[in-house]
Amino acid sequence: MNTTDLINTIAAETGFTKADTKKVVQTLFQALSQALKKNEDIRISGFGTFYPKKREKTQGRNPQTGAPIVIPEALQAKFRPAKELKETINS
Repeated sequence: MNTTDLINTIAAETGFTKADTKKVVQTLFQALSQALKKNEDIRISGFGTFYPKKREKTQGRNPQTGAPIVIPEALQAKFRPAKELKETINS
């Protein structure tokens, strides 16, 4: 499922226009992104938790030249599914 599929599904279920639904979905994604950027967890009951995790600086290699490079530290978005979601997927 991509963003367009999500918007179409929500619009069909709610009766909202696709334009209004698109605004809601984009606002939701922006809010989630900003919370993760602020290093905040996002707990959605019955669905799961999105949380930022710091990836430490590591040493890597340029695949074309083989030269060593430093991969800087960064925040990564992680997801931990809720028990209800796991049960839904596995039933």
